[in-house]
Amino acid sequence: MGLHRIALHHCTNNPASCTDAAEAGLLFEGILRQATTDHTGTRYDSHLHARLATDPRKRVPTPVRAAGSRCVLDDTGVPHAHRQGR
Repeated sequence: MGLHRIALHHCTNNPASCTDAAEAGLLFEGILRQATTDHTGTRYDSHLHARLATDPRKRVPTPVRAAGSRCVLDDTGVPHAHRQGR
């Protein structure tokens, strides 16, 4: 396809999407504040995950602790807990 970058963002209260992104090889890049709205117009934070064509095939584990995030990622980038709050 010739793609250089693919990205995914999802609401922070959906830890299953973090798992899917990590399993697909997309790396957690950060939080997009108030980037998603629901049908009532309420705004929510989103997680941003992406993969570059130049990323190694086998991901090197890096610890990620996203401040203010409900989805806590372990040292492999896969969510392992769902914190309460926000």
